[in-house]
Amino acid sequence: MQFLLVEYVMTPNDIMSIVLGTLGAVAIILLIVFLVYLIKTMKSVSKIVDDVSEPVGEVADALPGLIEPAQILVDGLADTVPVILDDVSIMTGEITEAIDSAKSFFENRSRRQSARQSDNIGTQAARMLGFLAGIVAALKQAKSKKKKKK
Repeated sequence: MQFLLVEYVMTPNDIMSIVLGTLGAVAIILLIVFLVYLIKTMKSVSKIVDDVSEPVGEVADALPGLIEPAQILVDGLADTVPVILDDVSIMTGEITEAIDSAKSFFENRSRRQSARQSDNIGTQAARMLGFLAGIVAALKQAKSKKKKKK
């Protein structure tokens, strides 16, 4: 019986070739798996896009018809909002004046409690009617300004 004895010494280059070959094979297998999943995902995305493309097309076709009325509305608001704000500021000023008048009336009234007894009812009624007439005149003036602006 004879035995053949062979000594083989592995160099670092041989070890590196085996490791890199194994890692390369694993990387190629993982890349193939990744590409399979990517293809499945792209098919799903394609189906979703096909399902949604028709309704999106309808909405896109309807947009020009919606933009024109919206533009008319915005233009109308641009014209009327300043007028409304002017009317509100006029009314605010008139209401402030009316409140100030009422405040001064009641302050004067409380100060002159003793003098009030000497005043007759006709004078007090005339003052009240004058106050109310001033408020009505202010409101009519605001309405006439609003009509003139239109």
